[in-house]
Amino acid sequence: MKTKLFLLFYILAIITLSTKAQSMTESEILGVWKVAKIHILNKIPPEQKQTLELVTKAFLNSNFNFKKDKNFSFNIEFNEIKLKNKHWKLDKLTQSFIVQDWKDKDKYKSKLMEITTRKDGNKILFNIVESFLELEMIKE
Repeated sequence: MKTKLFLLFYILAIITLSTKAQSMTESEILGVWKVAKIHILNKIPPEQKQTLELVTKAFLNSNFNFKKDKNFSFNIEFNEIKLKNKHWKLDKLTQSFIVQDWKDKDKYKSKLMEITTRKDGNKILFNIVESFLELEMIKE
């Protein structure tokens, strides 16, 4: 039993360390990021193709702004999902960036957006958690 438990902890540690190696740091995320390319992670039904085209176009014209003072904005054509004057922080446990209202800055449960990041060679990729998109980003 102890051997199995040790093996489980060992595997989890390796996964956590490899995830950290691929994720961006707080200093690396600073700045304005523009979407260069969009990768669809899931198969989309044909009836949603038109919606996907609108979303893709909107994201290609969007940007994410992570400021040093922890202010965040997400500029996109759709006013319903545009975010201004929000707070961002790194969740060290999940290695994701959490966006929330300033009043919730000391909490982890209240999230407007959660972004995981990874480096793939020279590419920087953002994934908005619970979405079907992976965004290839360039720093402006």
